[in-house]
Amino acid sequence: MSRGDFVPEKKKILVADDDESICNLIKLVLEQNDFAVTTVNDGKSACDLVSADDGFDLIILDIVMPLMFGTDAAKEIRRLTDTPIMFLTARSTDDDKVGAYASGADDYLVKPFSTVELQLRVNALLKRARKKTQRVTFFESEKTVQIGEKRIKLTDREYRLFKLLYDNKGVVIDIKTIFESVWGDKYMVSSNNTVMVFVLSLRKKIEDDYTHPKHIMTVWGRGYKYVED
Repeated sequence: MSRGDFVPEKKKILVADDDESICNLIKLVLEQNDFAVTTVNDGKSACDLVSADDGFDLIILDIVMPLMFGTDAAKEIRRLTDTPIMFLTARSTDDDKVGAYASGADDYLVKPFSTVELQLRVNALLKRARKKTQRVTFFESEKTVQIGEKRIKLTDREYRLFKLLYDNKGVVIDIKTIFESVWGDKYMVSSNNTVMVFVLSLRKKIEDDYTHPKHIMTVWGRGYKYVED
């Protein structure tokens, strides 16, 4: 591998099951397929981890666990993130499945399970999630962002502008706030053109088609906002 080649980060999977042997089996199977796996033994710990670091690509939950059932954990996690959730449980009734999907599950696999089927379902969920939205990761020291598998080099101000918009997804940020946050200077009327030029430059690097942006959106008369897929 030549210097400067980018190695994609491993997909991160969180597994919550009170049976340590199940956790170890899942961890072994998934790590053999190049995933990074974190395991916990109760629903509350799963919620705490997701709350502290919304960086997981997939969450696998048992239903019956100490401190918090998996279905309750799923409801809490759904308030924090759209990360795919799979239930892996011995419970197999229709009512169990209905309750799991109602709590926010994307898939449901009954124990005992085939490790091959588990891997196939994991791959399918991750593929579906990848099509839905591409994760954005910021690298402060390098002033680069990774969008999906694509690494993009930005200028210092482009980086700060993009991070400001991304950190406030869905919220319209007025030009005065953008200018004073990114440039650190007092806003003047001429600042409008400065911000406009940098937004265009950022779109050219971030958007698939900068003439028809899907993420960095203009809200006329108000400012700009970042919109996910």
